[in-house]
Amino acid sequence: MTKELEIEQDHKFQKTSWKLQKAGTIFIILVILTALTGLIGSGPLSFRKINHENISIEYPAITRFSHPEQIKIRIYNPEGDTIKLLISRSYLSEVNIDGIIPEPVEESVYMDYIQFSFLLDNNYNNDILFDLQFRTSLNLKGEWGIKDKDLITINHFIFP
Repeated sequence: MTKELEIEQDHKFQKTSWKLQKAGTIFIILVILTALTGLIGSGPLSFRKINHENISIEYPAITRFSHPEQIKIRIYNPEGDTIKLLISRSYLSEVNIDGIIPEPVEESVYMDYIQFSFLLDNNYNNDILFDLQFRTSLNLKGEWGIKDKDLITINHFIFP
């Protein structure tokens, strides 16, 4: 003997529920994709490389507050036996430098910049690595370069 249960069904509520589930699933997929690509942290789209005359800089365009990051500077055709790298003082006031490879032989103030002097070393292919952490949130701009005229402005977006 078979009896059917008499259960009230609300088709309008059921369709609304399915639409909300679908929207939630799409939202979660979008969040996962943006995380994987680096738009909300480290990933392939979060890094930038700028080439300018005798210098190139690779840096994180999107990062997190107090997250360890690395900036790589490559100098092409350096003049003399010393590389003098300029970094804006306003930029350096917003970061902690955890290490520099190779170590600078001298640091000095030059106008609105800190000048780091490095001896040329073939072991590093004229690459300079800065390990740093950001002490500010949102946007940070800074100028990096080897001469007053070869300055490159880099921008970071820093999540809190």
